[in-house]
Order: sequence, then structure tokens, then C-alpha cells
Amino acid sequence: MADYRSENAASLQRLFALLDSLDADKLAHRLPNGWTVADALTHLAFWDAYALSWLRSWQKGETLDDSTNIGTINAAVTVLSHSIPPEAAVQLMRQAAEAVDHEVESLDQSLAAAIETSGKKHLLFRAWHRNEHLQVIERELA
Repeated sequence: MADYRSENAASLQRLFALLDSLDADKLAHRLPNGWTVADALTHLAFWDAYALSWLRSWQKGETLDDSTNIGTINAAVTVLSHSIPPEAAVQLMRQAAEAVDHEVESLDQSLAAAIETSGKKHLLFRAWHRNEHLQVIERELA
């Protein structure tokens, strides 16, 4: 079984260091995809919350439908993120990342193994998605 816990912990530490460095100008900074840093944080918070919801449903033995259109979801999240104050996006990101990482850490190993072999590794490895966006944000703010 892969070491998602340590990857997530390192990513969470990296995320929190970034969050602590953000001010209003940095939160409003436009990224190459047209999002602001605050939009990207809201996006990440949503997907961590989404993963948390999947993990909790999976623990209850619920069957989930994976027929989602990621582009459509991201577009909807961006519309919502424009109505959230940038400072609130920071808090939302902190809470979502901590919650999903805690859930992942507390998973029964047999359930984690089942998730990993089911093709849903991204639910466990939250660092993958976070680091992808953190790299862009850090590069753009440098």
C-alpha cells in the first residue's frame, strides 16, 4: 500500500505555509487559467470536501455513481467562488484539507486498500491534486 498519509501531511504543511503568506493582493492575483488564487483555493476546498463525502459514503457501504463531468463541476465551483470573500476561501481551504486528511488517516486499512485498488487512489492521495495547484500558485506569486 502506498504512503498517502505522509504525502498528504507534507502537502498539508505546504498548503498551510502558503495560506499563512497570502494577503488580499495575492488572493486576487490571476493565474494562467483565469482563476484568482482565491478561486483556486475554493476549487481545492471543494474537491477535498468532495473526496471527504466519498470516503464517508464508502465507509457506510454505499455505492456511488462516478458519472460526473469534472469540467462542469469546476465551472459551477468557479461561479460560487466569485461570491465567496477571498479570506473566507482561505478558511474554507484549511477546514476542508484538515477534514479530509483526518478522514484518510483514520480509515481502516482494509477499506483504504479497497479504495486504492478500485481506481479511486485520488481520494486517498489528496496531495496529488493539492500539489498540482500549489505549484501553479507558488510559481505565479514568486
